[in-house]
Amino acid sequence: MKKLLVVGILLFVTGCNVFADQEITEEAKAYKQNFEIIGKEKEALIGDIHPDIFEPAIEEKQSEEANVLFIDHKADKPYQVPTGRYSISGEGTGYIYLYDGQENLVYQEFIAYGIESVEVDIKDDYDFRFNGLERVALVEVEPEVKEVLSPGIWEVGIHIDPGVYKVSGEGYGYLKLLSNQGDHQLFEFLGSAFTETEITIEFSEKEKVIITGLSEVVLELVQ
Repeated sequence: MKKLLVVGILLFVTGCNVFADQEITEEAKAYKQNFEIIGKEKEALIGDIHPDIFEPAIEEKQSEEANVLFIDHKADKPYQVPTGRYSISGEGTGYIYLYDGQENLVYQEFIAYGIESVEVDIKDDYDFRFNGLERVALVEVEPEVKEVLSPGIWEVGIHIDPGVYKVSGEGYGYLKLLSNQGDHQLFEFLGSAFTETEITIEFSEKEKVIITGLSEVVLELVQ
């Protein structure tokens, strides 16, 4: 009986030491505090950023008239469209792509039920492509400050006023906050009828914001 008691005590002490040694990682702390992903996982999810992403955003509508383009799918054929900022929507489910003149991927996003439009700047020397979608519509829009953002590429100072915001999202996806200095941040959102992720983010002038996987992101200015 005494041997069993000693063994039990030793197991209990050993277990306590194991739990004491298991410190919470920096990655776990960052996620718990503000749903921010850091470390190797952040680097993998952000990936390589095309240099054009950091170029100044288009600040005004390029065409005085309504510029609306409808394109039917034709075997992943590339298309060129006039320079401008566009809201892109599609029929069906699939991806849209932007490639530069050297065939390097600048941007891609998934369009499906719940993710109905994407807003990005497009240059006239880009190849615009899509697959899976039966048809896409590109509508040139006036760049403006918004508090509800769709998937796409946004610039602080043009589309988002600088400041500290409470940010929530609809759906499951990510917000990439990019700086040309390389100190990028990545936040994960999960929003549904049953749960909502609310994150505090500070946006600074000239930073770029890429929203992916979410139907919309809502910004509420705190300061």
